[in-house]
Amino acid sequence: MHDFVLNDYFFWDFGNEKFYQFSVEQNLYTPKNIYNDEIQFEDRPFSADILFSYNKMEFDNSNKRRIFSQIQIGILGKSAFGEEMQNGIHALLPTSGGDVPGWKNQISDEFLMNYKFEFEQNLVNLCTANLNLLSGFQIGEPQTQIDVGFSLIFSDFMEYFSKPELLSTNEFLFQIKNEFKVNYVIYNSLLQGGIFNKQNPYILDEIIRLVPSNKLSVQARFYKTMFNLGFVTIAKEFPKAENHKWLFFEIQTKL
Repeated sequence: MHDFVLNDYFFWDFGNEKFYQFSVEQNLYTPKNIYNDEIQFEDRPFSADILFSYNKMEFDNSNKRRIFSQIQIGILGKSAFGEEMQNGIHALLPTSGGDVPGWKNQISDEFLMNYKFEFEQNLVNLCTANLNLLSGFQIGEPQTQIDVGFSLIFSDFMEYFSKPELLSTNEFLFQIKNEFKVNYVIYNSLLQGGIFNKQNPYILDEIIRLVPSNKLSVQARFYKTMFNLGFVTIAKEFPKAENHKWLFFEIQTKL
């Protein structure tokens, strides 16, 4: 991974221990009433994206800091298969209300590229607990923003600011992490549509720039598999919105 071509062009090298990772994710966003087939002008538009990520994390145990950088490429819109995913899940759930007709009004296709940088510096270290300062930024699509905040970690993992021997132990390891951030949003394609493709059935003309968020996650690792279950809350992102919240679940494995 040290010789991977993206390292020379998109990632700074601070001379610390390094950890590399590939990931893929699909995200779906809907208004509150998903069964209304008309455009809901006071709510968020239907949107979906698929993102492929290359991540690099550096660990500096002597100075108690982590440095995270990420490059993402993907697609926003119908080609992200949000409609098919949600309707497929509903088809498996007998208590659901059937297909969701509002996807016909989703944000149109747009190629996505995004760069993210995040710096985490320890403030207080008490055995298995860490209180850290967070700062970072994202530039590109789907989101361009600047953020600051704090993280609180309770962990029986090895030293939090050392390179993890990820998924290489037979022990069961457990971690709880909470991140609180205040985000200054410059552009959000999931609400405002793509920067280049302006042919959308409906987008928001006005968004809220200063948006607090909180992410609580529980992570467990065993042998070659890591499970991550979490709950995210984001304050309202546009006028007349409500707080946005969702659960997420991740599985990672060592190949």
